[in-house]
Amino acid sequence: MIGPDRFESEKPPAAKIGSFRIGSALVVIALVAVSMGAMRASLPLGILLAASVVPAAVLTALVSDHRRAEGRPMGTNDLAEFFVLALLNVFVVLIASSIAFCVTCVPISLMGMHGEFQVDDKAMMLAVSLGGLAALGAGWMVAMGLIKASRSRQARARERGEP
Repeated sequence: MIGPDRFESEKPPAAKIGSFRIGSALVVIALVAVSMGAMRASLPLGILLAASVVPAAVLTALVSDHRRAEGRPMGTNDLAEFFVLALLNVFVVLIASSIAFCVTCVPISLMGMHGEFQVDDKAMMLAVSLGGLAALGAGWMVAMGLIKASRSRQARARERGEP
């Protein structure tokens, strides 16, 4: 059959989202090794590194799969750049959450103090609970703001015809 229908039927099948690739496995192994090495050197540093690397790696894998399914695969440089930016976003959310926790928790703890640096147990539980809620709220708002900014940047890039 000659005509446009012939070419439509010869399109390659779309890539499956979530398909396994050996390169992905090697990246995961490298991230686990780096995190374990950091834990060996300093347990808190290793836990912080692992907790920040996991969301960045998962986000990078998901975005890469979606772009491959759309027919716009990411190159190695694009993947590395996206991972570093995702890691920076994780740290921005962590810093915002920590600030919100401290700003909420410390004043409530100070109000519950009596005597020489003795904090009432109920005041401490209230401070930690409200501080945790403030940290979650701040982290959520910052993350949603970063996602919205990223989507608008991607929309502008598509309008200009960039990949």
